[in-house]
Amino acid sequence: FQKLVPESSRAAKQLAFCGRPISDIKCKSLVMAGAYDRLIPLQSQIAIAKKYKSKYLSFLAGHMLPLEDKRCCGNEIINSIHKWIDSNFIS
Repeated sequence: FQKLVPESSRAAKQLAFCGRPISDIKCKSLVMAGAYDRLIPLQSQIAIAKKYKSKYLSFLAGHMLPLEDKRCCGNEIINSIHKWIDSNFIS
């Protein structure tokens, strides 16, 4: 839990600056995107989710979803993540 961050700096660097693919993902994953993210466009986020066979969620927010203004869509983000965890890891 202590190692969790808003996004992986390694993945962000690979996506934003190197153009290299992210290392193979070997676990269930969730790709979340803000509709107004200027660093990684929405279509790129969708392509990433498809490539890794991940669940994809988009929200009306910007770039740092876990840190967005809760009045915007904070509860929606939290509830969506919770639902995804419940359906994928809790029986």
